[in-house]
Amino acid sequence: MVAQRRQFSQNVLKSMLDSFIAPELKKRDLDTDPTSIDRFLVEIQPGQPDAIVRLGEEAYVDVICDRDEVETHIVGIRPQEQAVHPDSGWVCYLRVEEGFVLHFDFRRYKPRAQGLLVKAQQFLDVAIASEAHLSVALDNLHSAAELTVQALMLLEGNTTQSHQERRAWLKQWTDHENSPKEHADLVADLASKRKTVRYGAETPRLKPGRFKKMCTLVQQMIDSSEARFGPNSPTARYTLAENLDPAEID
Repeated sequence: MVAQRRQFSQNVLKSMLDSFIAPELKKRDLDTDPTSIDRFLVEIQPGQPDAIVRLGEEAYVDVICDRDEVETHIVGIRPQEQAVHPDSGWVCYLRVEEGFVLHFDFRRYKPRAQGLLVKAQQFLDVAIASEAHLSVALDNLHSAAELTVQALMLLEGNTTQSHQERRAWLKQWTDHENSPKEHADLVADLASKRKTVRYGAETPRLKPGRFKKMCTLVQQMIDSSEARFGPNSPTARYTLAENLDPAEID
């Protein structure tokens, strides 16, 4: 297992060097081996095709250490405060003695997305409090659910304003078991009722207990979305390529 972890780490580092450092050295017209770079900081700005790459002393990073009874251990690395924009993703690297420390966070728009989750909770609280006025409650519930989806999409740099695209994205997200399928079904159900609850003269009818279950599901959506912002965010599954032949993978 130790050998496998070491090989995996080397593969990840090689990918970062190939993706960011080698092109930057070529751009600077430097005939330097990418593996010889002892420190770098890559900033991935939303909406920008090219990353900002800082090499050596240009890279302002903080090394995170933990000390036990015997010695001090390096447990992580991150950009120094204000070294990258809060909306940007980043990659940090530092070579240390015979090894290296590498940390990356490709999530974008984190402050904005976290603000949307705060607003989603507010919409949910209002929906729960207004159950007696079901049309108003369902309209607010739909807003709360959509805001959680928008927050998750922002982490990937997706700023779409299309309700339909959000529902399609959520379906793929739940198809990959990143969230329960019930979440996508709920958003689709709320969307189908939105025209009636907002513009119709009639009030929709729900089975007894259905509204409370819907509120519980939206709270689950908010809670699971908040977990994506922490340092121990759950692994997200994606389809990288359809019908990929494993023999083609280098």
